[in-house]
Amino acid sequence: MTTSTGTSEDGKYYGHVRSELFAFVPAETKRLLDVGCAEGTFGAGIMKARPGIEVWGVEPVQKAATVAEGRLTRVICGPAEAAIEQLPDGYFDCVTFNDVLEHMVDPWSMLRSIQSKLAPDGVIVASIPNLRHFPVLKSLMFDGDFRYVEAGILDRTHLRFFTKKSMQRLFGDCGLSVTRMEGLNWQALPGFMAIINRLSGRALDDMYYLQFGIQARPIQPA
Repeated sequence: MTTSTGTSEDGKYYGHVRSELFAFVPAETKRLLDVGCAEGTFGAGIMKARPGIEVWGVEPVQKAATVAEGRLTRVICGPAEAAIEQLPDGYFDCVTFNDVLEHMVDPWSMLRSIQSKLAPDGVIVASIPNLRHFPVLKSLMFDGDFRYVEAGILDRTHLRFFTKKSMQRLFGDCGLSVTRMEGLNWQALPGFMAIINRLSGRALDDMYYLQFGIQARPIQPA
């Protein structure tokens, strides 16, 4: 999936690098699983940036998976829910979901299940579109409209929608502690909204961001 700028027809939907998420992958990562890897561009980028890292991918679209096979260590073609059974337990230092969880019927089940594939001290990294991004709220508040599009926060293939707060709750409900969370792809607010934000003690800061990047770790039993 993408930063919400491309489509499958022009190749951008499956080919965006998402280099802004490299920093969320711990430096000590040796084995990474990219769920929804598309054409493997993100995985190939991190393999180039960090020589020696092993990157596996899971991708349901055969055409994209075929391209990814030429770039990554191993690619499993099929729905992520089914691919879990083919993945080794306790193997991956990092599992990434780059604009993927919102496409799933049950992202809660996925986040719970995938934890068995993490090595000790392994992390989950995700990028999730932000429903409170100002352009979306503007359309709702002033235009009274909620229009699905080919790609974006209101991508017609999105099954779930999240705000910053509900993203945190998603991970917490799945037994994961969010250790890092940052807004991605900043866009300026109109002047009047920026003033309201300052007067409200920056309560609207989340509206600046198209997505949020998240790093989370399983909560260890006491």
